[in-house]
Amino acid sequence: MGAFVSLTEVPSDRLVGFLPSREDVRELHAIYSAPEVARWVSASGRPATRREIEQRVSRDRRHWDANGIGRWYWREKDTGDLVARCGPRLTVVCGDPEVEFHWAVRPDRQVRGYASEAANAAVKACLKIVSVNSVVAYAHVDNVASLGVMSRAWFLFEQTFDFNDRPHALHRRMSPQASHSLFSSHPIAVADLRAERAL
Repeated sequence: MGAFVSLTEVPSDRLVGFLPSREDVRELHAIYSAPEVARWVSASGRPATRREIEQRVSRDRRHWDANGIGRWYWREKDTGDLVARCGPRLTVVCGDPEVEFHWAVRPDRQVRGYASEAANAAVKACLKIVSVNSVVAYAHVDNVASLGVMSRAWFLFEQTFDFNDRPHALHRRMSPQASHSLFSSHPIAVADLRAERAL
């Protein structure tokens, strides 16, 4: 795996993660408008509209501006195509403030190991940037592919909980280097985090 470079560019073997840009809307829409992706990541189960993707990119940019960390948008080194969205956000899970990881891969690039590759690179980059005791990820209990990514990215099962009225499995990856929680001094209030529920 490639070495950590900076916040704005995180490489892995086949991918490079970049900060979100308004120019990414069309390609990101190709990921989240796919029914096979929407099935797992949309609260309603329906594909995202272009307007919703525009709002998502804006939220991702605001999260980076406010926190210095967030979702990266991953492009193939060989083609330059945007093939995944993967990275952390500050949110509340099961009533507790957490650094939560999400990933989604373009349907025609799935089953290539891109989600695991991006997730491992993103977690390592995140843990170099912020000082936290752990990070979490969760997926529907029937989402075998995403649960497999968690295992390959060294997340361990913690509990099952309801999210959007559906059962999800929460996994956690500990950070052996961290000595304190980001949230002990972070300016974002837990009430504000509860409002940031959208992926």
